[in-house]
Amino acid sequence: MSPRQSVAPSENASAKPTYLDLFWRWTEERRDQPFVTQKFGEAWRTITWGEAGDQVRRITSALISLLGQNTGERIIILARNSVHWYLADFAGQSAGHIVAGVLTTSLPEQVRHCFELTGAKLMFLGPSENWEAVRECVPEDVRIIAMPGVTEPRAFVTWDELLAKHEPFVGTPKPPIHDPRIIIFTSGTTGLPKGVVHSLHSATEVISPFVELDELRGTRFINYLPMGHGAERVVIGFQMISNGGQTVISNGARTFLEDLKLANVDWFLAPPRLWVAYQKMAVAALGGEEAANRLVEDPKTAHRAGEVFRELLSLQNARFLATSTAPIPFAIHQWFHKAGVVICDIYGQSECTPITLNTPSQNRIGTVGKPAFGVEVKLSEEGELLARSPGCMLGYYNMPEKTAQTIVDGWVHTGDRATVDEDGFYRIVGRVCEEFKTAKGKYVAPVPIENAISENEIVEQQMLCGRGLAQTVLLVVLSEVGRSRSREEVERNLAAAVSKINEGQEKHARISLVVICRERWTLENGMLNPV
Repeated sequence: MSPRQSVAPSENASAKPTYLDLFWRWTEERRDQPFVTQKFGEAWRTITWGEAGDQVRRITSALISLLGQNTGERIIILARNSVHWYLADFAGQSAGHIVAGVLTTSLPEQVRHCFELTGAKLMFLGPSENWEAVRECVPEDVRIIAMPGVTEPRAFVTWDELLAKHEPFVGTPKPPIHDPRIIIFTSGTTGLPKGVVHSLHSATEVISPFVELDELRGTRFINYLPMGHGAERVVIGFQMISNGGQTVISNGARTFLEDLKLANVDWFLAPPRLWVAYQKMAVAALGGEEAANRLVEDPKTAHRAGEVFRELLSLQNARFLATSTAPIPFAIHQWFHKAGVVICDIYGQSECTPITLNTPSQNRIGTVGKPAFGVEVKLSEEGELLARSPGCMLGYYNMPEKTAQTIVDGWVHTGDRATVDEDGFYRIVGRVCEEFKTAKGKYVAPVPIENAISENEIVEQQMLCGRGLAQTVLLVVLSEVGRSRSREEVERNLAAAVSKINEGQEKHARISLVVICRERWTLENGMLNPV
């Protein structure tokens, strides 16, 4: 996809206000109402919609003077979550440019690739854990704007200097809604990011289910997932903007519970590993596993377990609880269900989100739900899940071949193998490309086996291998619970778990060996790719 390439508008698409239109509306209609609450130093400060609008207007004017208006220049943001991330993003889009967020956990070769791919010549730099490691990967001709909290010798101007120098943009910016406007970097199998491109129109359609359906709509959020991720930036951030809501920016894991209490959210998304951690907190508060299970197994007392959980996380007013990226272990999801805590699985990719989802009124554990509002879903002859909607990406930035491989005849090929039941609920059963052939010449689907072992409390990460081997091998990383137990206990536990799993497998797919890895798989040690 080239910098200026756009797609043909759909009929009557311009009739619906975009999230950017709504941002400008709320800056006038809700000038004195809270927009973002963030801690600066030791003091919390709330930025109102009016204050946010004034700063975005000034930064928009600055960017027009630097890059022109509606020229589609590429701008990169490298910064921890902050209100200024939001403001820089919306100023760049309002000026008619393309804004890309780079994760503060990105490795040097990934940052270098992002600049080479986009050709960006302007960058907003905020506080970032990886800046010293990636500084030399930023080309010398890139002009750096230092955001608040940063002192950087390479910066040619600071945020506050731009605010002081430029008058607010007059009127409402109207950048073309079908041109590329944002880039979300997502990893490939090589670890080098692909740039998923969205326009104002397509990104607005992404959040349509959460804006137009009452049981999915949120107005109070907490911002703690990286803003460079599609889920945080679009599904949460743009939804909050569209609904005229407010958010609290968390200061990190150490203060998360305190931050969550302040946020008083009505919409909350967490990946499976956090739901597992939250369930363990509730179990501990209920007097341990045995006592907690007695409560949830008795319909007369199960609600008490749910109340304790909500009190621990200050989720008493949360109308919609969601998870995504992977399944919650079935036993833990079932524990929440019995306790009256409805967690809805949202399925999608940066290329198309959401594709399917569960809702509070229609929620089936173990599935990823039914097709989302406005999304068409079908299965290919091979069982691959295909999706089509106005919220699908325009393509991968400057990667036409990969775009053509992913979008075929208007359908996004997800790469996920799925099934659908008689009631229309979809279930992800594996990756099309992850099946491997052992030395015996037979194929193995690793995901069901990995999902089965993931339900074991002593296992935190898992991967099934076996391409070219006589039999499959399971790699695992122990959880905190697993690391606290003796070697003999761990070996007995895993042996019993593997024996049970193998009972349901064909002979060629049975696990022959379990390897316990010493280190967790992380971005920093190169074992994981950013998503």
